[in-house]
Amino acid sequence: MMVNDKPKIGDTSKFSSKEASEILGISRRSLINYVNDNRIKFHISRINGRKYFKGIDIKMFWESAI
Repeated sequence: MMVNDKPKIGDTSKFSSKEASEILGISRRSLINYVNDNRIKFHISRINGRKYFKGIDIKMFWESAI
């Protein structure tokens, strides 16, 4: 079940998939499903090649899901 309160995070902050799922109160599997459905946007780090989520994208997804 997703959290009821809008996440209080910075728009330019970067979060791993684990952190993003904890912020939203969903499982990592659910987050992956939302990514695959193009409901939440992710970015790729130029430094280590890993996915990350920006705070603004997490907030926009939360607003669209509620």
